[in-house]
Amino acid sequence: MDSSNGHVIWLRRWSAPLREPRAANPPWQLPSPVVANDCVFWIQPDQSTLVCMSAQDGSTKWSTMLGVSEQLPAARSLLADQSRVYLLGEDIVALDINDPRHTLWKLSDQLRERNPVRGECALGTDQNGQPLLAVPLTNKVLLLDPATGRALGECPLQAGGNLSLQNG
Repeated sequence: MDSSNGHVIWLRRWSAPLREPRAANPPWQLPSPVVANDCVFWIQPDQSTLVCMSAQDGSTKWSTMLGVSEQLPAARSLLADQSRVYLLGEDIVALDINDPRHTLWKLSDQLRERNPVRGECALGTDQNGQPLLAVPLTNKVLLLDPATGRALGECPLQAGGNLSLQNG
């Protein structure tokens, strides 16, 4: 959509799934597209494919299957920054924004025990301008370095929840 006049520049449509989606999201919780690095990232409605489209014309730059391997698990939602796409589900997987075959890190590889994500994650910055990825778990929020997935700290949490970060 053209922000100066509200006209539609391009539009992409997908068919509704003919089978059950891979994640147990109700229809109103299907993931929203995210925009980063002049790309629009989208999980198709049947939740089987991650698509990267040009923000300029909607053409497909790449697509990849989700949920068929540990490398690219099913995802409930997405986040993205200038370098990475984050698949958010029971685990968090950071992918190279230009090559989804290149997994940068997985949260499960960094945790000692299995501790599934319990809500929506958030990207932001700390008071020094350093990027953070906040991840709600059952009883705490992990603050991660988005580039490496390394834990930078944690905060107590009564139960899982959807997070929002204010920069700084």
